[in-house]
Amino acid sequence: MEAGRGAACLHELVQEARLRMSCDELLPNYLRYAAGKMEEPELGELRAHLSRKCEECTAGVRVARAFAYSTGAMLTGEKPSPQLRDRVLAMARESAAAARPQWRPR
Repeated sequence: MEAGRGAACLHELVQEARLRMSCDELLPNYLRYAAGKMEEPELGELRAHLSRKCEECTAGVRVARAFAYSTGAMLTGEKPSPQLRDRVLAMARESAAAARPQWRPR
């Protein structure tokens, strides 16, 4: 009886190992994970993988977090209004026009 139980446990471990995603399969998900945009089941798999102390994926996620932070992907909150966008673009146009050289005939 005990030997049969051991074989069943071994079978479950083999099945679990087959279902685990490899580092190469997880690589495209680093940025989604870092930006908080990843969903299950990939989210759980990446978290489990990182909990196994994979140095390659831990370093990759660290770089993705730095990138996401530097590009503002980590920002949360209310989306800016269309009016704010229009004001910012108008200010940018005014600034560009002021910086343009004024050519005058001699």
